[in-house]
Amino acid sequence: MTGLARTGGLLSAVAVPHPHAVTAEIEGVMPVTPFASVADAARVLLAAVRGFSIGEQQRSYVACCLTGVGSAEYITRCLEREGAWSLTVYLVDGSGGGARWVGHSVRIKAASWAAAR
Repeated sequence: MTGLARTGGLLSAVAVPHPHAVTAEIEGVMPVTPFASVADAARVLLAAVRGFSIGEQQRSYVACCLTGVGSAEYITRCLEREGAWSLTVYLVDGSGGGARWVGHSVRIKAASWAAAR
């Protein structure tokens, strides 16, 4: 998004941060990625989680949290209040000869908050 700024009497185009710009990531799986909106981030995160080998209950829970009725508004309120929203997905890690459950944080952060930290 661009806007205009006056510098020394001249107008020039400057980058203006999108008011709802966010970053999203899945710890150890998907790197921090910028998105224009909470809804865009939620769709991509859900698509990634749907590809995981997890149970239907966990998959449904994540879908409800990311794209269920009122979820975008709830996530946005969390971003306004705390700068971030997250949940944890548990995946089976079979490396090292034994299977164990490993938690991976699914995070959405307000871009301005993420840049400050």
